[in-house]
Amino acid sequence: MKTNYPHLCIEINEKKIIFLVVKYNEELEFTALESKIINSAGFSNGKIFDINILSKTIKDTLDVIEETVGYTFKYVTVVTDQNNINCINVSGYKKLNGSQILAQDVSYILNDIKKIITDKETKYSLIHLFNSAYTLDGENIESMPIGLHGEFYNHHLTCFLTLKNDIRNLKKVLNNCHLNIRKIVLRPFALNMKRLKKNYLNKAECFVHLGKKKSDISIFKNSSFIYHEKFNFGTDIIIKDISKVCSLKFNEAENILKEIDVNNKNIEKEYLEKVYFTDSLFRKISLKHIESIIIARVEEIIELIYKKNVNLSLIIKNEHRMCISLEENHILNNIKKLIRKILEHSVELDFYEGGEKDLTIPCLSAAELTGRGWKTEAIPIVQTKKSLITRIFSSLFQH
Repeated sequence: MKTNYPHLCIEINEKKIIFLVVKYNEELEFTALESKIINSAGFSNGKIFDINILSKTIKDTLDVIEETVGYTFKYVTVVTDQNNINCINVSGYKKLNGSQILAQDVSYILNDIKKIITDKETKYSLIHLFNSAYTLDGENIESMPIGLHGEFYNHHLTCFLTLKNDIRNLKKVLNNCHLNIRKIVLRPFALNMKRLKKNYLNKAECFVHLGKKKSDISIFKNSSFIYHEKFNFGTDIIIKDISKVCSLKFNEAENILKEIDVNNKNIEKEYLEKVYFTDSLFRKISLKHIESIIIARVEEIIELIYKKNVNLSLIIKNEHRMCISLEENHILNNIKKLIRKILEHSVELDFYEGGEKDLTIPCLSAAELTGRGWKTEAIPIVQTKKSLITRIFSSLFQH
């Protein structure tokens, strides 16, 4: 890592492209030098659909940035928001028979698991690899137990992969801008790593984002990113349901959810005011009826994402914290109170605004990862000789 030189990070998502230029000192701490945010083009639904448009959009802004900072970039760290993320949790083991756990034992386990996954998932590229748990003789160990004696060692890894074709297209776009990829960072990891609380390191932390049309859940444990899942629904289904059941236009139902407090104690005696019927004929609709529709849909969303999600049954077993964000911040208060009722006493809840005030947060996280890495992330290195050989940086064994 070159210090005292500008380094470039770019996030590409379907709404915005975020550019961040940083400079690292000798301690690999960084300072932001320049940032720009532009509207995205050529990228939608987690995929590049027009290489030429996206390339030109990035290149035009990059030229301005390079002139401003007086530096021509050759490498870039990319934050990408892919739809096709494949999350695999897997374990390897070593019979010790009373001997010590050596660095080469762990290296063998890591390389063996990595090879099995890359051989099996031929259409996917490995993006992140996390050391997520260490077990010695049935006991969980907080850090890699190099040097300890035991009978049986189990090493748990979490792998995140994305489609090779998506990565090829991304490389093509950036090559058109005369950039080579230094590191790829998945946006759910970059966005949520800043939200981890140190006092929760021994608990699982669930980050649920309720978007307008899409939602997702990301789970961390002991600082390791261990699970991610996306859902093709969001808070729009609440509005659509109000619209359908009450025979209202979508914009009318949206205003109702935005402006009316459905948690009002006097709601049973109240009716929808005439002012909300902007495009539909006025008629008597009780707010209690609207409340019941909203509650039913919110309960369904929480059940699909969290309460009845079978994929989480083996991942979240113990006490944990859940953080929920909404893309549509204007409905946050209504949804927040309903979710608290639904999940009362079952999990510790935090809420925060999903529409980030600082859109550079994922790029700032990526800059930190590029400079200092992440203590639980294993960095895969591929070397080619007569055959494909993989190994892991020795820095893994310092954690």
